[in-house]
Amino acid sequence: MNPAIEAIIPGTYTGRVRVQTKDPVFVVLTETMTQLTWTVSSSGAVTGAQPSSDSCWSANPSSLGTHWFVSSCSYGALYTSAGRVCNDNQGGYYNYDFGDDNVITTVSQYVYVCGRNDAFYDYSWSHNDGGEFALLIYGSVVLG
Repeated sequence: MNPAIEAIIPGTYTGRVRVQTKDPVFVVLTETMTQLTWTVSSSGAVTGAQPSSDSCWSANPSSLGTHWFVSSCSYGALYTSAGRVCNDNQGGYYNYDFGDDNVITTVSQYVYVCGRNDAFYDYSWSHNDGGEFALLIYGSVVLG
């Protein structure tokens, strides 16, 4: 059975998912966020409601003195999928002073959230990094 139609719980709900880049001492260096507010009718229909929002943020400077920049931020638009309403966001980031000022470190992140008619939401995320000292940074997700 499709979990998007297991129960009908009418109301208005919000889901927020943040993908962060962190360094070894847990300092947040970048963040790609998407948020969705959706409404469920008594018949189980799911519709998007505003405000649904996206953001891309970079630490400039970070608490460790490095400077991260947003190279791209592709704000999503509401769309429907399998009886759910969804929103997504994709962010790109870079840094030139993680170590050698002539070598780049890059990060790309993607996140989506889909509101269901049972008051819960599905989400997915990805984090990819590369370049200088990329082995020292990692992606994590924060819900809410």
